[in-house]
Amino acid sequence: MIETFAQLSQAISNSTTTIMTEAALLSEEGDMLDMVAIQNELIASIESVAYEQRTYVSEPAEEESVSSMQYYAAAMAAMFLLFNSMAGGKSFHQERRSETLSRLKMTPISIHTILVGKFIGTCLFAWIQFLIFIGATHFLLKVDWGSSILQILFITFFYIFSVAGLAMVVAAFTTSEKMADVVGSMGVQVLALLGGSMLPLSLFPEVMRNIATAIPNSWALTSYTSIMTGTPWSTLWLPSGVLLGIGTVAILISSIRLNRRVA
Repeated sequence: MIETFAQLSQAISNSTTTIMTEAALLSEEGDMLDMVAIQNELIASIESVAYEQRTYVSEPAEEESVSSMQYYAAAMAAMFLLFNSMAGGKSFHQERRSETLSRLKMTPISIHTILVGKFIGTCLFAWIQFLIFIGATHFLLKVDWGSSILQILFITFFYIFSVAGLAMVVAAFTTSEKMADVVGSMGVQVLALLGGSMLPLSLFPEVMRNIATAIPNSWALTSYTSIMTGTPWSTLWLPSGVLLGIGTVAILISSIRLNRRVA
């Protein structure tokens, strides 16, 4: 758009200079020219070109699209839920530092029960955060989340499952609260960028769009926008299965490592 405006300005300037110069030369040669009429006609022509309505961005007529408010509401929901991976990892180290974890180990409950409790706690915290977010965007910002709230909750369930799994990974592969904070913050920013939460995936090259297929918030974001345009249930089986797989793999890897560290 900036390039088009610059070219338009240059074209107007050059044409104005050329026309007025030619008119002045003809006038000097004795031709009877109405310079005021030429000037007025030139101004009218320039204004008609400058104020002509143009469409710089077009979309296929057969495809439904979401508004910018809808897209970024879904993008921010996906990104904010990612922060639970950081919060879950930090809370594990906080309990170790405050000796809460040591006192829990002295009770009759098993290590597996402690880890399951941490996982469920992260999931519940994420659900509370998401419900507040979707309520605020819908009632305060008038964001249309689509006609099926059940589809939204369905895909959110699997997304939160995968995010809680990532929280366990952060806890398993960091050694301190500060390290979990740094790794979690950097990880959230990278995943949010590659997953489309900061910029639409359509702006990325094909290589980055392929990388996004391995990122959980990318699947959640595309599912949310599809639901907003009225997608059938059959299109949600693939993203829900991928999110379930990411969460399961993350839980298996982190549980093996955490069992060794906590035991």
